[in-house]
Amino acid sequence: PAMSAMQLAQQLKATSDNINNVNPTYSDELGSGRVNMYRALTETNRPSFDIFRKQFVDLNNNFFEAGDTIRFTSTFINFLAPSTNAVATLTCSSPYAIVIDGIAGLGAMGTLDTVRNTNNPFTIKLLGSVPVNHELTFKISF
Repeated sequence: PAMSAMQLAQQLKATSDNINNVNPTYSDELGSGRVNMYRALTETNRPSFDIFRKQFVDLNNNFFEAGDTIRFTSTFINFLAPSTNAVATLTCSSPYAIVIDGIAGLGAMGTLDTVRNTNNPFTIKLLGSVPVNHELTFKISF
């Protein structure tokens, strides 16, 4: 009863059943999986992270072009159970970008604690062959 609506949503996501093998064509594109109410009510010791206040900068003019090195910072929040050594990992499947530094150590985070990776931003290099207006998709795993 003490959880906020956002915490309830995070609990449902954190305890959902992975369905990537059911429809591999849409792997990681169908949300967090199938809701498992039994797990949602019984597994109460899981942390659950999300990000907000995302900022991308290139330390130049912030018009991202081929050859630029982009720094990505964000605020991370832990909605559920405390964590002891949280880590966020950034990946990108585009052939036009290389993730140079894709790991942010978040450390111990209590329930509803926030951490910003300002001192250790994710770093991405845009390759010289990147087409103009190409959209990159990033994935952050915790």
